[in-house]
Amino acid sequence: MPVTFAGIHYDDTEGGTEAVVLLHGVTLDRRMWEAQVEHLARTHRCLAVDRRGHGLSAPLREGWDPMVDLAEVLDDAEVERCHLVGMSLGGFDAVAAAGRIPERVRSLVLVDAWMPIEAMGSWSAPFALARERGADVARRAWLADPLFAPARELPAVASRIEEIVGANDLSTFTGPPARGPGRAVVEAAARITAPTLVVVGDRDLPEFVETARWLAATVPGAREHPLAVVPGAGHMLPMERPDALNALLDGWLDIAHR
Repeated sequence: MPVTFAGIHYDDTEGGTEAVVLLHGVTLDRRMWEAQVEHLARTHRCLAVDRRGHGLSAPLREGWDPMVDLAEVLDDAEVERCHLVGMSLGGFDAVAAAGRIPERVRSLVLVDAWMPIEAMGSWSAPFALARERGADVARRAWLADPLFAPARELPAVASRIEEIVGANDLSTFTGPPARGPGRAVVEAAARITAPTLVVVGDRDLPEFVETARWLAATVPGAREHPLAVVPGAGHMLPMERPDALNALLDGWLDIAHR
């Protein structure tokens, strides 16, 4: 069931006893999780959320806070605690949520997560291109980025990514920034005790593989669980290797439920 509350859109499957909340990457939207929602909805309630400025959610505004938006979605859906699954920027948001609203987080799954650590270097180029030459030029360059190279080898996946990114106005690259310094989230990672599974594709960019290793070693809740490396998968792992991720999620949700 599609729902929009306080400007934030989410799709809610409504069934199941435990909630899984899925957070997408930058310039994408809830549709990147279609294979996971279809699979997990057999046993869990799934909420696939459009981050502000993405999909069907409201545009960015001054002083916006993604954690306030997420908490309002959970309140509206009457979800007290959830399993948070975040990919790339959604992984950053999942870590931020575990630091800011830990009482709402049952467990974390961080897939090819982005974190503002030294290994990531600078990701300012897409932002500058969008500001200086406009969204159309920046979108073409973004879709041609090595980040999406493995996904481009899969025609159906590449077409879907182009459709989703094509609908995004890239305001995340040009609009007002979210509240809350990124460094605080890095520091919060070292205090997260919620059970955490870190997943990365072995064909993702080296900086994302290094970030996955950093998260697996830094997050206390991740240290008891081995880093899951998915062979043949790049950055868009949920779309490139959906069966592999679905199997990992099945096993993880069984463990986290105990």
